[in-house]
Amino acid sequence: MEDKEKTSPLVSIVINNYNYGRFVGQAIESALAQTYPHVEVIVVDDGSTDDSREVIAQYGERVRAVFKENGGQASAFNVGFAVSKGDPVIFLDADDVLFPNAVEEVVAVWKPELSKVQWRLRLATEDLKPLGATWPGEREMPSGSVRDSLLRFRYYPSPPTSGNAFSRWLLERILPMPEGGYRIAADSYLLTLAGLHGEVRSIDKELGYYRVHGKNFWHTSGWDTQEAKRKLLQQVKADLQKRNLLEEEAHSLGLPFHPRYTPFAAKTEIALSVLDPGALKALGLSPSRMALALKGIHASLVYPYMPSSFSRIRLSTWFLLVGFLPPLLAKKLVIWGILPSTRPRWLAKFLGASES
Repeated sequence: MEDKEKTSPLVSIVINNYNYGRFVGQAIESALAQTYPHVEVIVVDDGSTDDSREVIAQYGERVRAVFKENGGQASAFNVGFAVSKGDPVIFLDADDVLFPNAVEEVVAVWKPELSKVQWRLRLATEDLKPLGATWPGEREMPSGSVRDSLLRFRYYPSPPTSGNAFSRWLLERILPMPEGGYRIAADSYLLTLAGLHGEVRSIDKELGYYRVHGKNFWHTSGWDTQEAKRKLLQQVKADLQKRNLLEEEAHSLGLPFHPRYTPFAAKTEIALSVLDPGALKALGLSPSRMALALKGIHASLVYPYMPSSFSRIRLSTWFLLVGFLPPLLAKKLVIWGILPSTRPRWLAKFLGASES
C-alpha cells in the first residue's frame, strides 16, 4: 500500500478566482473531471462582487471553498496553498481550463526533486474555440536546470499560472509570497523562484486552455492604444520587480547575477518609450529609442530561446526601424508590433505562424 501511495500522490488543484463568475464553473468542472483519481480541488474566491460565490457554492463538498476578503492574487495563492495537502500543487486561474488528462500526464513524469513540471496551454476564445496558437508559442520549453538562463536573462520559456505543477517543498520554501507587490501576475514570483531553486521538467503537449478575453495581463488581444500604454507600463514594472526578486534571491543563495536584456523586455520598454516616454522617465529608465533599439537587437541575436533564425532577423529589423525611423513611423511600427489585430493583411500573412 505504501509503494502505491508513493506512485499515486495526492495532487492539489488550487483555483484562484476574482469576479470570473462566467468562467469559474468551467475551471472547477475541468479540475473535477481529471482522469487521475487522487485530486483535491480547492477554490479560493478573493472577495468577488459578481455571482462567483453562488457558482462555487453549487459544487458543495466536491470542492473545498475558501471565501475571503479581496487581497489580490498573491493572497489567494497563499491561502490556497495553506489549506492544501497535495504534492504537487497546480494553481489554476479561474478563466482557464485543464484538459482531463493533465494531472495524469504530470504524475507520469513527476519526481520529488523537481521544482515544477510545465506544459503548453492552447490559446482559445472566451467560448474556448482554439486560436491556432499555444503558450509559450513556438519556443522550445527546457527540461533540466534553467538557473543560468534566469541569472543571465531573467527569463526561461514557461506558460503562465495554469500550465505549471509546483513541488510542495518549493512552495514551503518560498511561500507566503509578499502580497502587496503581487496583486496581479503573481505567477511571475512562482515561475522565477521555481527556476532558481530546482530543475524544471517540460511536457511538450497541450494540457489546458488559456482563455483570451481582453483582460489578460500578458496577452494583447482586445487592447487599444490607451490600454496598451497602461499594460506596457504594468509589464515594465513587473519586469523591474522580477529583476529585484532575482537579485535578492541570487544574493541569498550566493549566486552571481549579471542580467542582460531579453528581446521581450527590450520590446516592452521601446514600445513604451514611443507611446509614453514620460512613463519610462518616471521609473528612472532611459526613454532613448536608439539605445533601447541597440539593446533589443543584441538581445534578439544572443537570446537562446528564440524559436527560429527568422524570428531573430524579424525582431532585430523591427528594433532597428523603431529605433531610427521618424517618430510617426516608429509609432506605427510599435502599434503593429504589439497589437497584431492592427496589422495590414499583407503583413499578417507574411508573419504568419512565425510570430514569436
